[in-house]
Amino acid sequence: MARSDAGDAGDERLEDGMSGHLVTATTVFAMTLGIPAAQLESATGLSMAELTDPDARLPNVTVAKIWPLMLAAQPERSLPLAMATAAPRDYMGPLAYGMQYVDSLREAIACMNTYRKVLSSELEFGEELRPGQTVCWFTHPNDALDEGASGLVGLALGFRFVTDLLAMPDAVAGVELYGRPLGPAADYEAFFGVPVRFETGRLAMVFRSDRMDARPPSCNPEIYAYIQKRLDLARERLRVADGLGGVREAMARLATRSEYGAEALAKELGMSLRALQRHVAAEGTTLRGLIDEMREANARELLTDRRLSVEEVAFLLGYSDERAFRRAFKRTSGSTPAQYRRSLRPRI
Repeated sequence: MARSDAGDAGDERLEDGMSGHLVTATTVFAMTLGIPAAQLESATGLSMAELTDPDARLPNVTVAKIWPLMLAAQPERSLPLAMATAAPRDYMGPLAYGMQYVDSLREAIACMNTYRKVLSSELEFGEELRPGQTVCWFTHPNDALDEGASGLVGLALGFRFVTDLLAMPDAVAGVELYGRPLGPAADYEAFFGVPVRFETGRLAMVFRSDRMDARPPSCNPEIYAYIQKRLDLARERLRVADGLGGVREAMARLATRSEYGAEALAKELGMSLRALQRHVAAEGTTLRGLIDEMREANARELLTDRRLSVEEVAFLLGYSDERAFRRAFKRTSGSTPAQYRRSLRPRI
C-alpha cells in the first residue's frame, strides 16, 4: 500500500534523533559482547535507562558511538552481520509491520522511503536505475563515524525481510557497502549469497527490475481485505449531509491504503491543496479537522480488534510511530488507545 509522509498526514512532526528501537538493540548486542554498561554510558553520555528505552528518541550519533567499542572488542568478526542475524523483528519498529501488508517489492521500498525518518531524522534514501536493475541506496552521517557498521545492520535486515519475510530471494542481484569489510570478506558472500561491492561510499541493495512488481508469496490479501472492511464500516458512520461528501469519500478511499495526507487528498480530488482548503473552510471546518475525524473513527474501529496491536493500528492509520498515535488519539478522543480498549465490553 502506498504511504504518505508523516508531515503530510497532518501528524505531529517527527522529533530529530534516532529511534529507540535501534539504540536498544545495539546496546543489548554490545552487552552480549561483554562491553560494560559503564563504558556504554561513558561513550554515549546517556544512562542505561535511556539506552534501553525503545520508546525514546535519542541523538542520531548514539549508535555511532557504540559501534567503535564493539569493533575494537572483536575485530576478527563480522559483527554487523552477526547482529543482523540475531536482531529481533522489531529492530526497525513500525517498518516491520509495513512489510507484512505490501503486495509487491516496489511497495515495500516505498514504505521504507516514507518511514526512513522514523528510524533516524538524518537517514537519506534514493533510487537509481541501471539496465535491468533498480538500485536502492541510503546514507547517514554515522557512516563516516562507525565505518558504515550501523547502516550495514539495517541493510542486512532489509535483505532478510526481502528474502525471508517476502520470500523473494531471487529479487536481489547484489549489495554495495560503504567501506572496507568489517571482518572476513568471505562472511559477506556467505550471508548475502550475491555479489558484494565494498568501499562504494554508500549502502545499497541492487534488485532485479523484473521482480519489482511481482507479488510476494507471503502476501496475504485476506488480511488486507479484512482491514479495508473495518475501515469501510467506520466510513459509513462518518456520512454527513453536507457539501463534503465527495471529500469524505476520497478520504475513505485513501484510508484503505493508509494514506491520510492533505496533499494526497488534493491529488485524489484533482484539486490544488489551497483550493481544497478553501472548499473545506466554506463548509465551516478545516482540512486538519476532517483528517483527524476520519483517523479517530478508523482508530476506534481498528482498536475493537484485539488481534491488532496498538503499534499495528498506528501504522495502518499512517502515523509515524505508536507515540504519535497515542498523542493524537488522546487529543481527539480524550483517552489513550489502551484506555479506550479497556472501556470496550467484550464482544461475543
